Amino acid sequence: MSIISQPVPESVLPEATGPDAMLVVVTSNVIAATIAAIAGIVELPVVVVDQADGPALDQLGALGLTARHAVVLTDHDAPDVAAIIRTVLDGPAGYLGMMGSRSRSAHLFETLRAEGAEGAEGADEQALGRLHVPVGLDLGGSRTAGLIALSVVSEVTAWANGRLTREGDRSGLEHQGLRTP
Repeated sequence: MSIISQPVPESVLPEATGPDAMLVVVTSNVIAATIAAIAGIVELPVVVVDQADGPALDQLGALGLTARHAVVLTDHDAPDVAAIIRTVLDGPAGYLGMMGSRSRSAHLFETLRAEGAEGAEGADEQALGRLHVPVGLDLGGSRTAGLIALSVVSEVTAWANGRLTREGDRSGLEHQGLRTP
Protein backbone atom coordinates (compact mmCIF):
# COMPACT_ATOMS: atom_id res chain seq x y z
CA MET A 1 0.00 0.00 0.00
CA SER A 2 1.42 3.35 -1.02
CA ILE A 3 0.43 6.46 0.88
CA ILE A 4 0.96 9.83 -0.69
CA SER A 5 0.75 12.17 2.24
CA GLN A 6 0.14 15.83 1.70
CA PRO A 7 -1.69 18.19 4.05
CA VAL A 8 -5.04 19.31 2.74
CA PRO A 9 -5.90 22.96 3.34
CA GLU A 10 -9.31 23.65 4.84
CA SER A 11 -10.18 25.58 1.67
CA VAL A 12 -9.86 22.43 -0.45
CA LEU A 13 -12.30 20.26 1.47
CA PRO A 14 -15.20 21.75 3.44
CA GLU A 15 -15.87 21.13 7.12
CA ALA A 16 -18.84 18.89 6.23
CA THR A 17 -16.44 16.41 4.67
CA GLY A 18 -13.54 17.31 6.91
CA PRO A 19 -9.96 18.15 6.10
CA ASP A 20 -9.03 14.48 6.37
CA ALA A 21 -11.09 13.25 3.42
CA MET A 22 -9.02 10.69 1.55
CA LEU A 23 -9.12 8.93 -1.81
CA VAL A 24 -8.39 5.20 -1.66
CA VAL A 25 -7.54 3.66 -5.02
CA VAL A 26 -7.73 -0.13 -5.12
CA THR A 27 -5.37 -1.98 -7.44
CA SER A 28 -2.11 -0.44 -8.49
CA ASN A 29 -1.91 0.09 -12.25
CA VAL A 30 -1.26 2.90 -14.73
CA ILE A 31 -4.65 4.50 -14.09
CA ALA A 32 -4.15 4.32 -10.29
CA ALA A 33 -0.71 5.96 -10.59
CA THR A 34 -2.17 8.73 -12.74
CA ILE A 35 -5.08 9.24 -10.31
CA ALA A 36 -2.56 9.49 -7.46
CA ALA A 37 -0.50 12.04 -9.37
CA ILE A 38 -3.49 14.26 -10.13
CA ALA A 39 -4.86 13.90 -6.59
CA GLY A 40 -1.47 15.03 -5.31
CA ILE A 41 -1.57 18.09 -7.53
CA VAL A 42 -4.97 19.13 -6.14
CA GLU A 43 -3.81 18.27 -2.60
CA LEU A 44 -6.28 15.43 -2.08
CA PRO A 45 -4.65 12.75 0.11
CA VAL A 46 -4.56 9.41 -1.65
CA VAL A 47 -3.69 5.83 -0.77
CA VAL A 48 -3.06 3.28 -3.51
CA VAL A 49 -3.82 -0.27 -2.41
CA ASP A 50 -1.39 -2.56 -4.21
CA GLN A 51 -2.42 -6.21 -4.07
CA ALA A 52 1.28 -7.11 -4.28
CA ASP A 53 1.39 -5.89 -0.65
CA GLY A 54 -1.33 -8.34 0.42
CA PRO A 55 -5.04 -8.87 -0.04
CA ALA A 56 -6.95 -5.66 -0.79
CA LEU A 57 -9.62 -6.49 1.79
CA ASP A 58 -6.98 -6.72 4.53
CA GLN A 59 -5.45 -3.40 3.48
CA LEU A 60 -8.86 -1.70 3.36
CA GLY A 61 -9.61 -3.05 6.84
CA ALA A 62 -6.32 -1.66 8.12
CA LEU A 63 -7.22 1.81 6.82
CA GLY A 64 -10.30 2.05 9.06
CA LEU A 65 -12.56 3.52 6.38
CA THR A 66 -14.88 6.32 7.46
CA ALA A 67 -17.51 8.49 5.79
CA ARG A 68 -14.61 10.74 4.73
CA HIS A 69 -13.10 8.04 2.49
CA ALA A 70 -13.76 7.72 -1.24
CA VAL A 71 -12.90 4.26 -2.56
CA VAL A 72 -12.24 3.82 -6.29
CA LEU A 73 -11.63 0.44 -7.91
CA THR A 74 -9.45 0.67 -11.01
CA ASP A 75 -9.57 -3.02 -12.00
CA HIS A 76 -13.08 -4.32 -12.54
CA ASP A 77 -11.65 -7.75 -13.39
CA ALA A 78 -9.81 -8.26 -10.10
CA PRO A 79 -10.75 -11.67 -8.71
CA ASP A 80 -12.09 -10.23 -5.45
CA VAL A 81 -13.86 -7.15 -6.85
CA ALA A 82 -17.36 -8.30 -5.76
CA ALA A 83 -16.12 -8.97 -2.21
CA ILE A 84 -14.41 -5.56 -2.10
CA ILE A 85 -17.59 -3.84 -3.28
CA ARG A 86 -19.74 -5.73 -0.76
CA THR A 87 -17.35 -4.82 2.06
CA VAL A 88 -17.23 -1.14 1.13
CA LEU A 89 -21.03 -0.95 0.61
CA ASP A 90 -21.57 -2.55 4.00
CA GLY A 91 -19.15 -0.11 5.64
CA PRO A 92 -19.07 3.61 6.30
CA ALA A 93 -17.10 4.84 3.24
CA GLY A 94 -18.79 7.93 1.85
CA TYR A 95 -18.13 7.21 -1.82
CA LEU A 96 -17.54 4.09 -3.91
CA GLY A 97 -16.74 4.08 -7.62
CA MET A 98 -15.49 1.50 -10.09
CA MET A 99 -14.08 1.66 -13.58
CA GLY A 100 -15.94 -0.60 -15.95
CA SER A 101 -18.19 -0.85 -18.96
CA ARG A 102 -21.96 -0.90 -18.84
CA SER A 103 -22.03 -4.60 -19.75
CA ARG A 104 -19.55 -5.48 -16.99
CA SER A 105 -21.55 -3.32 -14.61
CA ALA A 106 -24.79 -5.11 -15.45
CA HIS A 107 -23.21 -8.48 -14.71
CA LEU A 108 -21.66 -7.19 -11.49
CA PHE A 109 -24.96 -5.71 -10.26
CA GLU A 110 -26.67 -9.05 -10.83
CA THR A 111 -23.88 -10.84 -8.95
CA LEU A 112 -24.14 -8.42 -6.04
CA ARG A 113 -27.91 -8.79 -5.89
CA ALA A 114 -27.64 -12.55 -5.90
CA GLU A 115 -24.82 -12.77 -3.36
CA GLY A 116 -26.08 -9.96 -1.18
CA ALA A 117 -24.23 -6.82 -0.23
CA GLU A 118 -26.48 -6.22 2.76
CA GLY A 119 -27.64 -9.59 3.98
CA ALA A 120 -28.96 -12.89 2.70
CA GLU A 121 -31.70 -11.29 0.60
CA GLY A 122 -29.19 -9.75 -1.78
CA ALA A 123 -28.11 -6.19 -2.28
CA ASP A 124 -30.91 -3.68 -2.07
CA GLU A 125 -31.23 -0.94 -4.62
CA GLN A 126 -30.30 1.77 -2.11
CA ALA A 127 -26.96 0.08 -1.42
CA LEU A 128 -26.28 -0.40 -5.12
CA GLY A 129 -27.14 3.26 -5.69
CA ARG A 130 -23.99 4.17 -3.78
CA LEU A 131 -21.81 2.49 -6.42
CA HIS A 132 -20.71 4.90 -9.16
CA VAL A 133 -20.10 2.89 -12.34
CA PRO A 134 -18.39 3.92 -14.51
CA VAL A 135 -16.52 6.16 -12.09
CA GLY A 136 -15.60 9.68 -13.15
CA LEU A 137 -17.31 12.70 -14.63
CA ASP A 138 -18.05 12.53 -18.34
CA LEU A 139 -15.47 14.97 -19.67
CA GLY A 140 -15.69 13.77 -23.26
CA GLY A 141 -12.59 13.42 -25.39
CA SER A 142 -10.21 10.53 -25.70
CA ARG A 143 -9.91 7.75 -23.15
CA THR A 144 -6.29 8.32 -22.16
CA ALA A 145 -4.97 7.44 -18.71
CA GLY A 146 -4.65 11.15 -17.93
CA LEU A 147 -8.19 12.04 -18.95
CA ILE A 148 -9.67 9.03 -17.14
CA ALA A 149 -7.74 9.95 -13.98
CA LEU A 150 -8.77 13.60 -14.26
CA SER A 151 -12.43 12.58 -14.52
CA VAL A 152 -12.12 10.32 -11.45
CA VAL A 153 -10.37 12.96 -9.32
CA SER A 154 -12.92 15.54 -10.50
CA GLU A 155 -15.85 13.35 -9.43
CA VAL A 156 -14.29 12.55 -6.04
CA THR A 157 -13.48 16.24 -5.50
CA ALA A 158 -17.08 17.15 -6.35
CA TRP A 159 -18.27 14.54 -3.82
CA ALA A 160 -15.84 15.81 -1.16
CA ASN A 161 -17.12 19.35 -1.66
CA GLY A 162 -20.77 18.37 -1.53
CA ARG A 163 -21.23 19.13 -5.23
CA LEU A 164 -22.06 15.64 -6.49
CA THR A 165 -25.83 15.26 -6.59
CA ARG A 166 -27.97 12.41 -7.77
CA GLU A 167 -29.51 14.63 -10.43
CA GLY A 168 -26.14 15.95 -11.56
CA ASP A 169 -24.07 12.80 -11.59
CA ARG A 170 -24.38 9.64 -13.65
CA SER A 171 -24.99 7.25 -10.77
CA GLY A 172 -28.76 7.64 -10.77
CA LEU A 173 -28.86 4.04 -11.91
CA GLU A 174 -32.13 2.47 -12.77
CA HIS A 175 -30.36 -0.59 -11.34
CA GLN A 176 -31.12 -2.84 -14.16
CA GLY A 177 -27.37 -2.90 -14.21
CA LEU A 178 -27.06 0.14 -16.45
CA ARG A 179 -26.52 3.80 -15.89
CA THR A 180 -28.15 6.26 -18.20
CA PRO A 181 -25.79 8.66 -19.99
